[in-house]
This record gives sequence, C-alpha cells and structure tokens, in this order.
Amino acid sequence: MLTFNENVGVALKQMTENPDSDALNLVHTAKLIRNELFSGEYTFKGTFEDSFSKTCVPQTLLTLISMLLEGPGVYNKTDNTAALTIAQLVIFNAVKNQRRQVRPIPDSQSQHDSPNVSVRHPLTQETAVPVYLGVMIHSSTRNKKIVDKCHNLGLSVSYDRVLQITNKIANSVCDQYRKNDLVCPPSLRKGLFTVAAADNIDHNLSSSTANASFHGTGLSLVQFSDASVPGVCDRQLQSFSEASDSVSDLFLPSYYCDVQPCVLPHKLVQVPNVKVELSNPLLGVVCAGEHKWLERVHMCLDLPIVLKLVTRHGQHFMHNQMNTMIMNYLFLHSCLCCATIQTLLQ
Repeated sequence: MLTFNENVGVALKQMTENPDSDALNLVHTAKLIRNELFSGEYTFKGTFEDSFSKTCVPQTLLTLISMLLEGPGVYNKTDNTAALTIAQLVIFNAVKNQRRQVRPIPDSQSQHDSPNVSVRHPLTQETAVPVYLGVMIHSSTRNKKIVDKCHNLGLSVSYDRVLQITNKIANSVCDQYRKNDLVCPPSLRKGLFTVAAADNIDHNLSSSTANASFHGTGLSLVQFSDASVPGVCDRQLQSFSEASDSVSDLFLPSYYCDVQPCVLPHKLVQVPNVKVELSNPLLGVVCAGEHKWLERVHMCLDLPIVLKLVTRHGQHFMHNQMNTMIMNYLFLHSCLCCATIQTLLQ
C-alpha cells in the first residue's frame, strides 16, 4: 500500500530531527513567557521586603530558568536563589521592541567618537535585584564609573537612577517625620530590647575660636533581635512614589534642626553666693582654671580694646600644652643631672 518503503524510515527520522520544529517550539515558548512577563508590573516601591520571593516574577519564567539550571525534572523548586536573580534580570532587560544595534565603546576610546550605548529601562520593569546591586555598589564605593559599567552590562540601574532613588527615600522619610511630628528611624521595631548610646561629637578642639570648631551630640539606637520575639515594624514609606527626587527638598522638622537661643531677661540676674568645699584636690585645680578663664572673658568684655577671646576648649588646649612643655623641661633637666653625676663619678 505504501510506495518507496525503503525511504519511509529516513523521512520519519528527518521529521523528528528537523531544526525548524525546534525553532518553532522556542518561538512558542518565548511568546508564552513574554506575554506573561509584560502583563505584570514590577515597580520599585522603596523597600526590598518580599522582593526576593517567588511571587515577584512570573512562574513560567522562573520554572524555565530553574529547568535550564538544574535539569528538566525541576518544576516546583522555590529555594533557587540563582534562578530568581536571573529571572529578575531578564525582566529588567526585556523590551517590547527590538533595540537598535550599536557597537560597544572601548575603554580607551572617547565617548564622543561612538554612539551612545546606554539602554533605557521602564520603571514598570525595575525589579529589586538591579536596584539592590546599584545601591549596594554606590554605598560601598561611591564610584560612578563602576555603577555605570554594571548598568551597561544589564546588572544594575544607572548611577543617576541610584541618586534619584536615594533622594526619594530620604524625602519620603523626612515627610513621614513631619507627619508624625517625631524624628524616629523607620527601621525600628516594636517589642525588641533597645539600647541607646550618646556621645559627644567634637571637631577641631584646638581652635581658639568657635568659628572653626564644632561640638554636638550623637545618639545611636541598637536593637537586639530574638527568635522568640521577632519584633514588628509598622513604619512603611507610604509616600515613596509621590516623594520628590531633589536634594533641595530635604528638610527635617524645624524643632529638630533649629535650636532656639536662650535669652536672659533684661534686668540683672541676682545669683546668690554659695560656699562649696571640694573634697578632691584635683577638682580644685579644675575650678581654678575655670575661674581664670571667666576672669579673662570678663576682662575682654570690660576693656575698651578688643582682645582675642579664647573659648573654653581653647583654654584647655593651651593649658595642656603648657603642662606638656613643663613636663618635657623637667624630664630634660633630670636627664642632664643624671649625666652630670655619672661624669663626676667617673
């Protein structure tokens, strides 16, 4: 009933091994994944919470990449971090229309002699991995060149986008401070043991005037997490999408950054005289130095000529220098005496 019986097997073998059928299967797979990929929205909302779970990428794309990495028998494995990272990078670099072919710029060649190779990425496809890599590299190196190189490789967002994100986060945090009328870090959690540490911030203590020195107080809050008490963080950045990305819009509540001056009443303040005896002799030396500095300030205010007014920190610095000079002199004097005695004994 069949003609050319000897060629039937060869024809069936060629049908199964036809490369056109493999290409057709790849086209159908790509269309299926791209339709699901562009139907979702992956906009960065100012936080990395739940950004590395399996629900942040299409399940078909995650399954395909997992099968490529670990074999065709993997269907529902959810703890493959590499597959999840690659899937987010695929979403970040995917485009609806084909890009224009451009030649890369060599490192030794100027950018003015080559076309621009920067690629724009829509905000609706900005997954967490490229944002995290860009922010992490910027916070570690502060190097624009490295961030832009990773951006050209399709691994992270651009340097300008990193600055825009950091400014938006800072503006949204400051806006939350103003709404709550309270300056409190949004990363603090309820129900955790918290320790506060305060310390002075002193810059240029040797300055004799207050123009070149700075004195402040820094506060640090440390929380100790526990497996039984994980803590609850209910402070979310609600206004990240609406926040400004300009540095000029950053400002804290006025009561936090502006210290009101302490003004004494116009009439003379009557301070009663109190006699206090200090038990420790070292405290007497310190108080004597304080009195000397006050007398100098009073003399500068009373005299018609303008003298150089030394701050209290400058007074301490000069006093320490004087003590150091006296100790060096006594040490050299004792060394000379010892050398003289040894010479006489010889």
